[in-house]
Amino acid sequence: MKTRIGYVSNSSSSSFIIAYNDKKIEFKSEHGGVISLSPHDFYFYINSLSNSFGDATEIEAVGKDNVLSSINSWSEWSNSGEDYNKDLKELIKKSPEDYITMFSISYHDALPMMLLKALLSDGAIRLLYSSEDREKE
Repeated sequence: MKTRIGYVSNSSSSSFIIAYNDKKIEFKSEHGGVISLSPHDFYFYINSLSNSFGDATEIEAVGKDNVLSSINSWSEWSNSGEDYNKDLKELIKKSPEDYITMFSISYHDALPMMLLKALLSDGAIRLLYSSEDREKE
């Protein structure tokens, strides 16, 4: 049984907070086909993975208030410093996008990471937080 409290960064997954409006994009897959995708499609895909497999790929919180509440309970924030926490919370509060979502992607799930990168590169979503970036600091 998986036990997880808060939003973690560990060797099995990466954590993200994204902001978006529901803009559809099209991009070529690595197999040459064209994929049409919106951030909502991505959300529902991640949600279906978390409900199906119980791996580290899962939605943690949806909506500004829920994401801010989750940040307050993250165990990793105890070592992050007050300024970083305050800056991230302000970034989320001031975000003009309609949707804010916090989730994790397992390192074993290549497709969600590919879809996330496509949405980011096209500007369909804005990355507010990545544990991958945080670990580089």
